[in-house]
Amino acid sequence: MWKTLTSAAAKPRSLLWFPENKYFMRIRVSLSLLYATFVCWMACASGFAQTSAAQISAPQPLIVQRVDNSQLVTLQGNTHPSAQSLTDLGTASPNLTLHRMLLVLKRSSTQEAALTQLIDEQQEKDSPNYHQWLTPTAFGQRFGGAPQDIQTVTAWLQSSGFEVTQVSQAHDVIEFSGTAAQVQAAFHTSIHSYLGADGPHWANASDPSIPAALAPLVAGVESLNNFPKKAANAFGGVYSESTHTVVALPQFTQGCGVDNNGNPLTCFAVSPWDFATIYNVLPLWNGAIDGTGETIAVVGRSNI
Repeated sequence: MWKTLTSAAAKPRSLLWFPENKYFMRIRVSLSLLYATFVCWMACASGFAQTSAAQISAPQPLIVQRVDNSQLVTLQGNTHPSAQSLTDLGTASPNLTLHRMLLVLKRSSTQEAALTQLIDEQQEKDSPNYHQWLTPTAFGQRFGGAPQDIQTVTAWLQSSGFEVTQVSQAHDVIEFSGTAAQVQAAFHTSIHSYLGADGPHWANASDPSIPAALAPLVAGVESLNNFPKKAANAFGGVYSESTHTVVALPQFTQGCGVDNNGNPLTCFAVSPWDFATIYNVLPLWNGAIDGTGETIAVVGRSNI
């Protein structure tokens, strides 16, 4: 029988209670031993599984050569397009402070293939990985940079005079700060001042370069400029309560500028009904869901 002892005079005792005689005492001792054995087995099995997973999924180092600042590789496509169309006012002050620059890291081909497979399996109901989402830390342990690689890149940034603020939990971004002079010395690109219709800006005038030894890990440098993010939304028309329609001529397919080679790009946007189908929000639109108890946050602008 189950019995909870709450009396102040009662001595501490197991919640699983038996009468005090030899027969039941033996059963209680046996159950205690069995429970202890089970707990020990589960702990050992869990530790073994974690150790095996760590051994299998630990990222391999990509930086295998000594970092030599005289052997450089250019990071293509790391110049903001607006810097090429605005009025160039010349080199910015060498003391200009650049906050929250981001060194973006890339995965190995093995990691990329494993990540693609995991993403597919997370969407397959018959897969044991179905909806088995990863925390940022777990993601970094499997698909981020190897700890020794992170340490090598961090040491290189610090030796160049930068302040390393943090490494993302996913081990794919290193945040750092420094001056325009330090950027020019380390990344071999100068920071220029530009004048646009919305006021003055600054940005790197050319693609940065890094030591060739770091190239297998480093994808590029983000935030070498202060051009603001522009909202991607556009006014679509006025909604009519009587007809439940929007009077507008939406253009869902449009040009998006050109790529690094000058080839035209086309954007294929998602219409409201596409969105409703993908995310199953038609019940919400039709009134079956009234939002009771739910909280919605709308992000208007961000700089992640």
